[in-house]
Amino acid sequence: MSQTSGTQTDLYAVRFVTENNGIIAGDNGMILSTSNGGTTWTQRVSGTTENLNAVCYLHPDTALIAGYSGVILKTTDGGLNWTSLNSGSIRHLTSLFFINADTGYAAGESGEVLKTTNGGNTWSKLTTGTTQYLHGIYFTNADTGYIVGNSGTIIKTTNGGTSWASLSSSTTASLYSVWFIDNQNGFSAAYDGNIVKTVNAGQTWTSIPANMIGPVTSLYFTQAGIGYAVGVVGTILQSTNAGSNWNTQQCSTTEVLQSVFFVNEQTGWCVGQKGTILKTLNGGATNINNLTKNHYSFYPNPAKNEVCINLPGNETVLIQIADLNGKIVYKRQLEGMAMFILNVAGWQKGVYLLSIGDAMVLKTELLMIE
Repeated sequence: MSQTSGTQTDLYAVRFVTENNGIIAGDNGMILSTSNGGTTWTQRVSGTTENLNAVCYLHPDTALIAGYSGVILKTTDGGLNWTSLNSGSIRHLTSLFFINADTGYAAGESGEVLKTTNGGNTWSKLTTGTTQYLHGIYFTNADTGYIVGNSGTIIKTTNGGTSWASLSSSTTASLYSVWFIDNQNGFSAAYDGNIVKTVNAGQTWTSIPANMIGPVTSLYFTQAGIGYAVGVVGTILQSTNAGSNWNTQQCSTTEVLQSVFFVNEQTGWCVGQKGTILKTLNGGATNINNLTKNHYSFYPNPAKNEVCINLPGNETVLIQIADLNGKIVYKRQLEGMAMFILNVAGWQKGVYLLSIGDAMVLKTELLMIE
């Protein structure tokens, strides 16, 4: 379904922290925010006219946006107000990725990669060994990360960005987005309309035909096996077999789509040119089945050692927990249980997305681990 953005400005990035609260960034300093799942979008004052290309949540109320000329903006009130941070860079920045609320990376033109360890307040430049324009970042853990860019560039770090090694991508096409579903299996979106895949942590990559007539601009996986890719002419692709095959989904626009994001298995958004915003409530399926969301509760929140989850008791229920980047950190299917106790002792402190429901509809809430 289409949503009304209230603008004709090109939109480049979308992120949601809950089913209701999300932020979009775009051309000419455009920032939009919503608190009702996109039913209405409100334009916010960004304080810049630079293109804004990436959004990343650090906390339910805290998010960063990166853009041209080294611009990095921060909000601490859910996107209502934005302040400028000193990135120390004048390069165009196109991608953001945070491992936790403190440690994150930004990347962009001329091989520029920046790192912060204090939530974006200060940044340091990293030596990458490339001068290619870089477009996408993904870390599988605190030490291991990948960045992709022009001319088939893929670089990898195994020490938190201290050093980077160049990988052979099997393509000379520019790569715009990168996503890993576990430590070994990853994907990158290519300008030639294909998707490159690795099954061995980047040692080798193979090209998979994606049936895209032009560049694939953005990738997102909601879980191992369910992936989405977007690109030109309003094309949306879905894979249900770990990226081996991609099928076209019905779409209501012919505009170029620049970013795709899902907050749970069923609820997702795409944004693109001329203010285009699309939303799905059923994983992009053509027909919507009306399903009743089961009631549940969990406590305590915040939690330190255990989370007690009250369930219907007579149904099959899926429990899934993801970090604020959408990376799934826990997943389990339960049958006929009235209560489930989840041990979170030893988990990294921070905010997570707890989703509970059946195979078709998941309800998502914020879970804080202290």
